[in-house]
Amino acid sequence: MIPARGGSKRLPGKNIRHLAGKPLIAWTIMEANKSKLDHIIVSTDDPKIAEVSTNWGAEVPFLRPPELATDEAKSIDVMVHAARWADEHLERPDYIFLLQPTSPTRKAEDINLGVDELKRTRSQGYVTLNQHGDPNGLLYASSWDLLMNDHVIWNFFSTVFFYLEDVIDIDTEEDWKKAEKILCK
Repeated sequence: MIPARGGSKRLPGKNIRHLAGKPLIAWTIMEANKSKLDHIIVSTDDPKIAEVSTNWGAEVPFLRPPELATDEAKSIDVMVHAARWADEHLERPDYIFLLQPTSPTRKAEDINLGVDELKRTRSQGYVTLNQHGDPNGLLYASSWDLLMNDHVIWNFFSTVFFYLEDVIDIDTEEDWKKAEKILCK
């Protein structure tokens, strides 16, 4: 699940703004489509983001309800909404991956590492951390039970992967410029 609401205040229109020649969200969609994930669903409230996402190969089967598209809306609630939709219209997912479009340097290999680790360990979730032990935004995954019963993405029984390289998480114009430099190489 790729969350992409239309109302970004710090970087307006960031999800479809061009970064190194492609819309920001396209970088995540392209790598997700190369990965072992079964469905790439974008959860958005914005028809323009939905159109761009579909054009780049993602599924956008619904528009996110307005109450899940505010500054106060939590990622966990957006994940639950998308997971329930998948359960009703596709199949119950074993795991739900959260791929934030603000991490455009994420590769299919990063996603596949998470998929493979979850298959191997059958743990409740997966999270990538930086060298300080903080989540770095690269990859989150939650089992169906953990998400629905505990309403969290990961816990102490999750697989943790320390990703020691710097991970870009675009939050500012400075982050944007740094990501553009990396992606243009």
